[in-house]
Amino acid sequence: MEALKGLSPDLVIHGQEYVPVTGPCLITLNHYFRPGYNAFWTSLAISAAVPLDIFWIMTGAFTYPGQPREKVLKPMSQWLLHAIGRVYGFSNMPAMPPNPSEAEERALAVRQVVTVVRRRPHAVIGLAPEGRDILTGKLGEPPSGSGRFIQYLARLGLPILPVGVFEADSSLQVNFGRLFCLEETGDLSSTGTDRAVCRIVMQAIARQLPDEMRGIYA
Repeated sequence: MEALKGLSPDLVIHGQEYVPVTGPCLITLNHYFRPGYNAFWTSLAISAAVPLDIFWIMTGAFTYPGQPREKVLKPMSQWLLHAIGRVYGFSNMPAMPPNPSEAEERALAVRQVVTVVRRRPHAVIGLAPEGRDILTGKLGEPPSGSGRFIQYLARLGLPILPVGVFEADSSLQVNFGRLFCLEETGDLSSTGTDRAVCRIVMQAIARQLPDEMRGIYA
């Protein structure tokens, strides 16, 4: 909580009764964004409300599409974010949207998360399925493969804790929903499974958000 003393706006927690006191679980949240607000505050706020060590899956770089400064700032951010990941034991996933040249690095990050889950019986993983800033302020569709990844973690025994993060009444609101177990999606293709799982998870997150932020998952 010490790190949150400088947070503006103030932090308000809802649904604290749904927060588990032991793992395992997969925390799924919207990738809340607005100019002037750093996504790190979201991770800090949720970590402060959950009495468990969270293994966060965080971006491996900040991107600046179409801007000349990206050539300088992206490598710098990669160095910084990977250093943070090493210090705090986070997993750095290559930035979205997916770049084919980063496929090996992405696979390595996925394996790192799976290893953590297998080695820690009570592992708690934190993931924003959208994986990027959504400029509209509404829920966006996760990139291809996100649903299959979540399903794999669910099959390893992780129930899902949906969280909605937004600002209202001059406060940062963190709204926890009920823990749920992801059911099998039936006889679907790989792509169909991916989309079905994303829809289930994102709708659970949407229920923790104001109507105007739910986007396509309203």
